[in-house]
Amino acid sequence: MNHRSKTVLVVDDDDAVRTVLESSLPAHLERFSVATARNGAEAIEHLRTRPVDVLVTDVNMPVMDGFDLLAYVRNHHPNLPVVVMSVMATDDVLNGAPSLGILRIVRKPTSPSEIARNVLAAHADVVKGHMSDVPLAALLRLMRLERKSCSLLVRSGTEKGRLHFLSGELVNAYAFGLDIDGDAAARHLLALETVTIDFERSLHNHDRNIHTPLETLLLEVATQRDEAVRGTRDGGGAAGSPPARTEHGAASAATAATEGLMTARGTTTSRGDVHGALAQLQSSLSDLRERTATTTHSLGVAAPEIERARAQMRAGIERGGVSIEEDRRVAEAWREVAAVAERLARAAEALAADPDASPA
Repeated sequence: MNHRSKTVLVVDDDDAVRTVLESSLPAHLERFSVATARNGAEAIEHLRTRPVDVLVTDVNMPVMDGFDLLAYVRNHHPNLPVVVMSVMATDDVLNGAPSLGILRIVRKPTSPSEIARNVLAAHADVVKGHMSDVPLAALLRLMRLERKSCSLLVRSGTEKGRLHFLSGELVNAYAFGLDIDGDAAARHLLALETVTIDFERSLHNHDRNIHTPLETLLLEVATQRDEAVRGTRDGGGAAGSPPARTEHGAASAATAATEGLMTARGTTTSRGDVHGALAQLQSSLSDLRERTATTTHSLGVAAPEIERARAQMRAGIERGGVSIEEDRRVAEAWREVAAVAERLARAAEALAADPDASPA
């Protein structure tokens, strides 16, 4: 039986970081050896010639950065778990790490023990079959976190298109085969299955032609996939009938609503942004109400929280819209809305896990 020791590949252009992790990680990782690379190009060369079980990489590096490396890994080593070290990581991002699938993010600088903990957890998820490949959505969220400007070439079979990011914001998209751009092109490209991606250093189109937040677009695509899976499992439904709505979709809506709120909260700079972020969350909550109304249990668990959230939406818009200089009132509105949205997400997630449970 082959008992090959497992390998962690650490990629960082900082000599001191590589030296510390190379010498410290083995004490926290039994049966793991540590290899290093100075940039994405060296890491790819290693991946082409030697087995690697977990990749730990910085994002900003010369020669080839972490995004190009992640694109290569997604295209050629889809089951390789990745731990990304980012100086831009916030508590909100770290708490939402499970939504990034096989990709994990740690704040840089951090301790070798924290990196080791994430390495072991990422490897265990893959071994158990819980994760497979780095989701496209995870890369897009990481791009937003790092405020990256570039174009992303997306291909799936004969389908091809570009997503354009300016300072981490999705500003435009173009689908070649359909000859469409803007929101419609973004929805089409984000919905493609089994895609390969390439990061293009230059930004081909920085004109803003997308007005739907990235999180909302990702939520719409995820919801459509949920409904398609449910429709297939239920025999497809009657011709012309709307897709079945599920408790899982309700949980996704609540979770995405909360994530969208916290992201907007960290970047809000104007009264219009406050209104837009609150309106986005209110829309997600309204959609959640429609979903939960399909089952008695869902309604019993979530309806009170939804009603409370709707009231907080109105209060939040009033407070947030008085004057952008009134930072204290705006902050209070964020906290109130966030608290309600988080309670709502927990209720919906509990319902998804056990639809037959009695309302709390």
